[in-house]
Amino acid sequence: MSRYPPAAWPIIAVAALVLGWLAATAWFNLAPLRYGGTVEGIVSLVNEDGTKLCIEPADGGQLRCGVVYGPPGASPPTAGRPVAVVVATLQTTAGLETEIFVIVEAGD
Repeated sequence: MSRYPPAAWPIIAVAALVLGWLAATAWFNLAPLRYGGTVEGIVSLVNEDGTKLCIEPADGGQLRCGVVYGPPGASPPTAGRPVAVVVATLQTTAGLETEIFVIVEAGD
């Protein structure tokens, strides 16, 4: 008997794939992408098309904002909803960094 409901398996598979890819790219230095941990909290801001959002961490840390990456057709979380994201930091040109959020779990 599984402790996860059947609907959670696709989310777990995507999270495992992303974490594996991040680990492989960091280990082999294939891409300027670093795993930044996970963040749980409340969505405070979402842009109109849902591609960027800010989260108030549950632990009371600073507001975290990033670009949302997810499966095609997935609806973005709305402001005020609890969410958990895997965070990756992408180093862009000129040494600038962008946080990428992969939504692992969205609360109801």
